[in-house]
Amino acid sequence: MENLESSSCQRKKKLGALLCIIHVEFIFKQGIKCISNEEGSVIAIEENGYRQCLNAMRDCYQPLSKAEAIVFTTKDKDLIKVFDGIKEQVLLYQCICESVQARCQEDELLHKALFDEEVVSMELVWEAIDWYRHSIFLSREKYQESEAMALSRVGKVYSSVLKLEKQAQRYHFESTKIALVIMCPRITDSDWYKYSSLKVHELERNIGHEEKKEHDNEVDAQMLHETIDEIKNEGGKSAESFLQFIYEVHAHLDPKKTLMGNIATPDNVKAALKKFIIAYHPDSNYQYDRDWKVLCEKIVKILNCKYETYKKV
Repeated sequence: MENLESSSCQRKKKLGALLCIIHVEFIFKQGIKCISNEEGSVIAIEENGYRQCLNAMRDCYQPLSKAEAIVFTTKDKDLIKVFDGIKEQVLLYQCICESVQARCQEDELLHKALFDEEVVSMELVWEAIDWYRHSIFLSREKYQESEAMALSRVGKVYSSVLKLEKQAQRYHFESTKIALVIMCPRITDSDWYKYSSLKVHELERNIGHEEKKEHDNEVDAQMLHETIDEIKNEGGKSAESFLQFIYEVHAHLDPKKTLMGNIATPDNVKAALKKFIIAYHPDSNYQYDRDWKVLCEKIVKILNCKYETYKKV
């Protein structure tokens, strides 16, 4: 009698777990339809499809939790295998959709930083870079096209906004390397791939040219030569030391910009670097003479490199 009751209890558990799994599979398939064409190929994930798919994956949480609470008590290896498989798929597509969502948020944030402000908002630019990196992390080894797109976006920000071509190069290189592995007509025709591919070729071809250009700029600014050398030398020191040097030796021409504050902790230093970058960025100093703008460009390049380090703190 006890054996019959035990067997009946096990059957009920298996049935309950199976019903939960079927429920999850139904929601999952509805989500996948949002990003698929009639043949079942995933094509619309880069459009609004990812939103509906992401919502569907999140709707799977409750039945997944119910199934998980039951399925392992059944000790049915086949049922456990089915559960593990659908759970893995749900988490995979959730991660993929979140990576696309993060990249779309980054695009909006970057557009706001570049076009919705009177001057470029460097704070928003760096925030956008953080979101792009989050997208890269989420999509790595899961959705390579999204990873390549996010890498290209970071490279573009470094190239066109921060003017840090050396840092941009590795992002463009990684982007095109991934693209070549998963190449298809859609990628070949995409703006992000064309841009990164062009940048890789330009950067390889123009390394010598850029070095010559930098040298020529130095020659053109002979009156500032010693000052620029001094800035570069100070730039090799700690962030705290460089901030103090800029504040004391090259104080901003606008007396209203009170930049120096407490730099006793890494968070304080990071905040100070951000304020200095915004204040000294060439776009914020268009009204001043050429010499000052040249100095600002040199200063901001060093500040950006130091801020890059502190973003990881």
